[in-house]
Amino acid sequence: LCYFAIRALAKVYGGQWGTQIAGCDGPTRQYLSYCLIPQTATALGLLLSLQHEIALKPLHGFMTVTALLGILLSDLLGPILMRIQTSNLETQLKAEVLLQQAD
Repeated sequence: LCYFAIRALAKVYGGQWGTQIAGCDGPTRQYLSYCLIPQTATALGLLLSLQHEIALKPLHGFMTVTALLGILLSDLLGPILMRIQTSNLETQLKAEVLLQQAD
């Protein structure tokens, strides 16, 4: 769980930082980083490349279980978190439309 939490936080804050540097608008900055959570190819690639390191042989089982559990959690929770974020965006957009109509 610690691996998943650190990985998810790094993706969220890294995505927000990257979109800020790129000069993206507010909603893009706020919601894009949550799309990065279910990206698992990097974790799988790292796991496969580390399996060939002889110095890490005693840790292979631990690394495999940790990475696969992190992948499972991120693929299950990532879309749910994204849906929560987009529903918040939908609510904000509806409120803005109502305010514009009232003016």
